[in-house]
Amino acid sequence: AAYRTFLTPTRYDEPGTGAEGLYLGLDGQVHSSADDARKYSPSSSSSASPSSKSSNSSTSLPLSSAHFSDLSTWDTHRSMNSWLLLTQEPAALGLLRSMTAMTEQQGAFPRWPIASHEASCMIGLHGAALLIEALLISDEDSGGGEDSGGGWRAEALALAAVVQPALLAAASDP
Repeated sequence: AAYRTFLTPTRYDEPGTGAEGLYLGLDGQVHSSADDARKYSPSSSSSASPSSKSSNSSTSLPLSSAHFSDLSTWDTHRSMNSWLLLTQEPAALGLLRSMTAMTEQQGAFPRWPIASHEASCMIGLHGAALLIEALLISDEDSGGGEDSGGGWRAEALALAAVVQPALLAAASDP
């Protein structure tokens, strides 16, 4: 069962010039996941950690800088997201950065992104649970994660600041 949990979410970036992790965003434009990682990271060390590289990845980018899609957050918010935070911290960070980029690209928090399209087929904002849990974990983090010195806290707060307006707008929409 644990093996199956590492099959999702889908890594949705491809190597570009210099292995920049190019992908088609929800806005129909080509983006770079490496640029996203630099944009959303409060420090440059979190996006270049060698410990977060995947041995079978299609690019040289670490998982924390990868762009993910096919996010069935309605199905995964109770257990899979928590499991990612515990066992695949770099992938969870990449997932948070991906959801933040999607929020900026479409002007709304993603509900069910499939490839470069927002299906919007589920109610609620279940992906927010991953961000909230990352904030809670970062409060307890003693600095032993991907970033030493409590980098998770700064990362989670930076991402939360970007998506907060979209979450509040969606929550107040009848």
